[in-house]
Amino acid sequence: MPYGSGQTERPAGGPAAANDSATLDAVLLDAADRCLRSGRFLDSFGPVLEARFEADTRQDRIRQIRYAVFIGILVFNIYNLTGLVTLPDWWVLNLVLRAAVVTPVGLFVYWASSRVGGGLREMLCAGAMVGANGVPILLMALEGGPRIYLCTAEIMLSIVFGSNVLPLRFSWACIVSAVTAVLATTVVLTKSDIPIELGLVIVIDLLVMMNFTLMAARRTEAANRRDYLLTLRETLRGRRLAEDNTMLARLSTTDSLTGLANRRRFARSMGDLWQGALEGRRFALILLDVDHFKLFNDRYGHSAGDDCLRAIAAILARHATGPSDVAARYGGEEFAVLLPGRTLAQALEVAEALRRGVEDLAVPHAARKDGLGRVTVSLGVAISSQAASEAALVEAADLALYAAKEAGRNRIQSPAGPRRRDDPAVMPAA
Repeated sequence: MPYGSGQTERPAGGPAAANDSATLDAVLLDAADRCLRSGRFLDSFGPVLEARFEADTRQDRIRQIRYAVFIGILVFNIYNLTGLVTLPDWWVLNLVLRAAVVTPVGLFVYWASSRVGGGLREMLCAGAMVGANGVPILLMALEGGPRIYLCTAEIMLSIVFGSNVLPLRFSWACIVSAVTAVLATTVVLTKSDIPIELGLVIVIDLLVMMNFTLMAARRTEAANRRDYLLTLRETLRGRRLAEDNTMLARLSTTDSLTGLANRRRFARSMGDLWQGALEGRRFALILLDVDHFKLFNDRYGHSAGDDCLRAIAAILARHATGPSDVAARYGGEEFAVLLPGRTLAQALEVAEALRRGVEDLAVPHAARKDGLGRVTVSLGVAISSQAASEAALVEAADLALYAAKEAGRNRIQSPAGPRRRDDPAVMPAA
């Protein structure tokens, strides 16, 4: 990353994906709030919220439809037996329509319910109900005699099933009820076997039944959609609160300038690692200080100094890659790196990579008096097995850092001895 870019490296795609999720949650939360305030739960929620509603409720809706279709087919075919009594002249047609036409349609709806989108799924259910309602209406149109009135009871039961057992979406329930009402009214009022005054009574009963079932369907669907919105809103609010808490926790342990861990997080991680060290799990500590940084700030200004610190922080972040490694800003121009599980030789190798990485940045530093002309760092390295306490370990690394500066800077010092700029990067393990 070029010096002066003003930011540390971050995993590709991570923040973008998180931002996309947060943006979608905000859109959904706003849409849910607007729908709840309007009280219009039966209208479309809007494309984004409706798509979320379908995704969240799809599996439950499929199970509901399949259970209702199974029961519906069973009951619907029971009327093959009652047809022997109510429609003896048309019993074969009744059997064919129920068993060979409507039942396969119902089985197709059962099969397709999990294989098509929500809109088409609901339309298929509505179409199947029109077909189921049409059977007794057709038979009533064909049948004559006093038993014709028995067909109206089946029509009413079919309406109850479609609106309240399946149940159809309210808009589709209205369409199915309207189509059924038109067909049934036409047959009843034009049937010569039915006196006009009795036909009007049948039609009124049918329309009242439809009205009651639609009222119940409307109330049930509105309540279900309202409950969904309330649940979704609380879920999104809870997620936002959790994200805010996570962000606050991260900010409380992150250095705002460099994006590295701050002194607070370093101290906590150091304490955890020391507890492990008491159980035999070693770790290494690197303290790093920018050479002649005050002179750099005086010459180039604090803004350039901040850019320099960010560039160095990026080097640390690039090399502290272990799952439990911690790179922290220790204070001012001083940094610290915790390396769990490393030997002294391995820690020195990391320290050399850090020293070389900063040197390779080639950040100009004309104010220093040793002729190097670029920003460098000095490093002190210590390992937990060489200290009796946390404080002693930090002191050992700090003394090593001081020794590196006293020896000429741009070098590494450890309790095992100094590391000059021309030393090999890898030292044999003790």
